[in-house]
Amino acid sequence: MGNSVHLSLEMDGTAESSPPEEPIPDPITLDQRLERLSDVDRKVMDVLTISREMLQSFDKERQISKTKMDDLYKRYSRCMEDIDSTVSDELVYMEYVSYESQLTLDQPTYVTLRCVLE
Repeated sequence: MGNSVHLSLEMDGTAESSPPEEPIPDPITLDQRLERLSDVDRKVMDVLTISREMLQSFDKERQISKTKMDDLYKRYSRCMEDIDSTVSDELVYMEYVSYESQLTLDQPTYVTLRCVLE
């Protein structure tokens, strides 16, 4: 009566999802991403420095000219735009990477079990 049972599994993983609405970000290296984030840190410090200068101008003894105030405002705006742009780009990249990892982790897997009696 040498009957034996052989079980085999066949896996077919497919996923049907739509990509994020944003375009695929340009590939850049991790070092480049870290450098961009370091630039954001420096710009945040610049914003704080500019803000300090602007606040000090309200002191009667340290008033600055309108030209100087306009210059500070332009620098402040430029820094804020750069920060916003860089952080937005990084968030889009993180969304894209998160989406790609979800595809591999949450991919439905269909398993077929075959039982063969011998």
